Amino acid sequence: MLIITLLTGCAHISIRLNGAELTKEPTMPPATPEPAPVITPAPTEEIPEINEEMDRLAGFPIDLEIVYELGSPFAEDKDYVYYTSENGIEKIDKQTRETAHVSDIRGCQLYIDRGYLYFISRMSPNAEMELYKIDIRSLQSETVFNCADFEAEILAHSILAFGINSYAIAGEKIIIDIAAKLFEFDVNSKILTYLIDDVYQYAVQNDSLYYTNGLSTQEYKELYRLNLSTKRNEFICTLNRWHSLFELNGKIYNMDYDSKNLYRLEDNEFAELLSADMPAYDYAVYNYNGQIYFTSFDNVFALYKIDPVSNEIERVVSLCGNCYISDIYIVNGYAYYESRLHGEYGEDSLQQRVLSLNPADNGAPLDTHEALRDYEYSIEDGYVIINKYYGNEAHVTVPKVIDGKPVKVIDEDAFNQCTDLLTIELPETLTHIYGAPFYRCYWLEYVNIPKNVAYIDSGAFFRCPSLENIFVDKANPYYADINGVLYSKNLTELIIYPEGKTDKDFVVPDSVIKIHDAFGYHPLVETITIPATVKEMPDYDMFIYPEDITLIVKKGSVAEAYAIEYELNYRLY
Repeated sequence: MLIITLLTGCAHISIRLNGAELTKEPTMPPATPEPAPVITPAPTEEIPEINEEMDRLAGFPIDLEIVYELGSPFAEDKDYVYYTSENGIEKIDKQTRETAHVSDIRGCQLYIDRGYLYFISRMSPNAEMELYKIDIRSLQSETVFNCADFEAEILAHSILAFGINSYAIAGEKIIIDIAAKLFEFDVNSKILTYLIDDVYQYAVQNDSLYYTNGLSTQEYKELYRLNLSTKRNEFICTLNRWHSLFELNGKIYNMDYDSKNLYRLEDNEFAELLSADMPAYDYAVYNYNGQIYFTSFDNVFALYKIDPVSNEIERVVSLCGNCYISDIYIVNGYAYYESRLHGEYGEDSLQQRVLSLNPADNGAPLDTHEALRDYEYSIEDGYVIINKYYGNEAHVTVPKVIDGKPVKVIDEDAFNQCTDLLTIELPETLTHIYGAPFYRCYWLEYVNIPKNVAYIDSGAFFRCPSLENIFVDKANPYYADINGVLYSKNLTELIIYPEGKTDKDFVVPDSVIKIHDAFGYHPLVETITIPATVKEMPDYDMFIYPEDITLIVKKGSVAEAYAIEYELNYRLY
């Protein structure tokens, strides 16, 4: 039975993580470090085109721009994957990876039923008005349904502009959605029968058509079941406004986007399948090989699957953690998807990616450089800048050398939201850590700063709530640590107090004369004693949750003035 896929009429949820939370200006480097490298965009020829690399490594010569333009561009049987290209419809052998041309007609909503490949034309003169089928063996094509042949019947139902939105196959009958009105087309008799007006969602199960109707602005939708043989209509229940229906293995499912939960229809009642702490964050639920896939956010966006028999939920792979995910297509064991990263100043960066769903591949990304598939990097003046890490390993070792050049810079977004990350080994070649490259690395436990690092932004480990210690190589001439707290080498500047340190009280050493934006997002410390030796503090409130912290200061000190100016809790010593 066909799984319904909506086309352009279906809006997608855009989950935007609050990347703008980190708005603090970077601090200047302590002491007098060597001049920072001048970072400019690397020449485009230095790095392979991501789409070309992803297609080649995944073994599918698929143009992802076509994928996201058309929607539902894949169908597969046990031997072949069928997909849409610029030239029409192609197929690829799953074993040999050889490709073959199937049809000159470019289509969408591909679906295989009883030896035929069905699709809606999007390249014919009457775009989106024709439903085709191709015999998979002979590759002979024929028109199954053409809106133009039934113009009078269609226009009789107040349809001014018509085209096929979607379809579902029910044996010898095809349910066709034209301008939110459902028609039944009998393949044998060639008779088109009007069924329902103002349909919002629908799914077919055997001889039953389940549907909801009403305007999208209505707060609730009523679910009905229409018997396609007797045309008897039966009210089932009321659903929330935003939802989608689909059929899988003879069961009807409802994805409720208000509650972000998935339900299965049992005896005319929907049973809840997901828990409150595992919401589904996408305007589509994907079924593949008898499993239901959905995206959710648990510190990082990830792809999950739920067994429709046991209801067991399994996390399949992290989806890079880059803000929000949309438009996932699953085919032949790979997930094709887009992720959109929100920059600190509101700019968006679109990434098109492919991940393997094979457990043996451990979610390996297939869209990055051949030699170092987990890294996106640029090369400037003979050294390497790590721009982005795409892996999901718990223990990461950053390479010392890439393409024969030393890795010197970790850029501001490099490990952003790598929530699988527990430990990271930085190379001795590293000299600069810019911005907040480890932003929201929730499980990062500690970090060792190598001896050649000359600059670390005070926001480098912002929102790393598990980070207890920042250790510094004793040979480093620019930085030092005391009990895992980061200072300048001469201990005159407090740079970073790790957010995960479990001490309730912290005493700033008397040697400190300057405190940077050191205390991150929500440290566990409750009292901070600041000596009168401190003469410089940030010119803004550096505490995100100031009500949870009390400063202990000396009367007449810079610290007391700071507490008064920003209305912080304090007491004198």
